[in-house]
Formats: sequence, structure tokens, C-alpha cells
Amino acid sequence: MTSGNIVRSARLGVAAALLTCVAIVPAWASASTAPDALFITKYAFGETKMEQRHVSDLTEMAFSVDGPPWRIERALTLTASVPVFERFVDDISPNLRGRIFFAIDNDGKLNIYKDTLQSTSVIQTFGHIDVVKIRQAMPSRMWQEMHDGVRIDTIEEYRSVLSTLAEYMI
Repeated sequence: MTSGNIVRSARLGVAAALLTCVAIVPAWASASTAPDALFITKYAFGETKMEQRHVSDLTEMAFSVDGPPWRIERALTLTASVPVFERFVDDISPNLRGRIFFAIDNDGKLNIYKDTLQSTSVIQTFGHIDVVKIRQAMPSRMWQEMHDGVRIDTIEEYRSVLSTLAEYMI
């Protein structure tokens, strides 16, 4: 297969690109050194983990792991000499667990912060909360927790807090 064929195959879309990579595998498998591939894992809140790994088999079974499946993002081309595989994990990255929290700022905005309650550490904003309504509905201890920050470690906790506060969104 010539490099021109690889470029044309990549333009045909993900399915054709995957077939192109699989078609190349026998040549790589017989080589003394197997190629590297780039694996990109994207998590909720925009966290991305990239790692380049040495691979000897680019078949679908080679990447069967717990969690979301890998999908080919970019096949071999003249400008990209390694295949790129990508997946999305609908959870908080291991790097952010225990480091992010919801809080309602002094302007009444619901934010997610990383590490500290400073405006520079906001990683997501959801909009304004009806502060009068929420203070009337919540015990003062709960309101103070929302103002001071509620740490979240999992996507389930994230969804639970959002679900609880949805009725107070303006």
C-alpha cells in the first residue's frame, strides 16, 4: 500500500481509516520494532490524558479494555506517522478527583472550581441561582456548605448536586 493510498483512505472516514490501519498491521507485526500509537482519553470537565504506547497489533481486540472503547481518530498520513486513538470517559479524571467542588459565589453564580474558591480557578459556570429562594428552602448549614464549596469526586455526585440545584436556577 503506498502512502498516497493511505492518505486517500483516511479521507474516506473513520471506517475506511480503521481498515487501512488494520491492513497495515501485518507489515508492522513482521518488523523488528512495532510502531507507536497515540492514545487520547478525554474526561468530563475537559481534562485530557495523552499517552504514546508501543503497539504490535492494531486490531480491535488489541485495545479491548475496561471502559469506553477506543475509536480511531486519525489514520496514518504523510503528516501523521502514528495512528491516533481516542475515547471519552464520562467521569471525573483521576487527576481531578478530590480537587473540584461546586460553590455559589458572592454574585449568586453556581460554579465548579478546581483546588480553590478563586475566580481564576473556575472551570465551569452554570449561571445564576435564586439566592433568596434557596436560602429560604435550605437549612442555613446547607446554604453555608454551598457557599463554602461542596467537594465532588464522581460524575454521580456532580449530577446529584446539579439535580438538587436545578429548581433554583434563574
